[in-house]
Amino acid sequence: MISQKKSLFSKIVRYGLLLGMVCLCLFVASRIVPLVRGPQISLKQSPNTTELSNPLIELSGKITHSKKATINGTELLITPDGMFHQNILLNKGYNAVTFEVTDALGNTKEEHYAYVLNEQDTGTVATLSSPVQQN
Repeated sequence: MISQKKSLFSKIVRYGLLLGMVCLCLFVASRIVPLVRGPQISLKQSPNTTELSNPLIELSGKITHSKKATINGTELLITPDGMFHQNILLNKGYNAVTFEVTDALGNTKEEHYAYVLNEQDTGTVATLSSPVQQN
């Protein structure tokens, strides 16, 4: 009877140690995977199309595992939870938007987007409310 209790106790200890090792391995893997993957960029809001008529676009999203982030060379302000919001003024024609994100280990990731601004030419029309007198 005592040997059966020791046998049961030793099985419980072995399975407990095995379970503890598995949990430890999973924890270590959860910390290493983001380092290996590097920084990540996820756009939550961007224009639905690449051809636009409004020169102001609003980009927002989340950046993870990042030490520094820029859009077209301008540093982004990132909240503690990794969220960002940036308005960009487009020029008429083709516009390239480049995200560059760098993590603490120096790994860099770039994502490129292209937008075409098809601005309508409205022209300038001048009207006079009274006729001009000529002498």
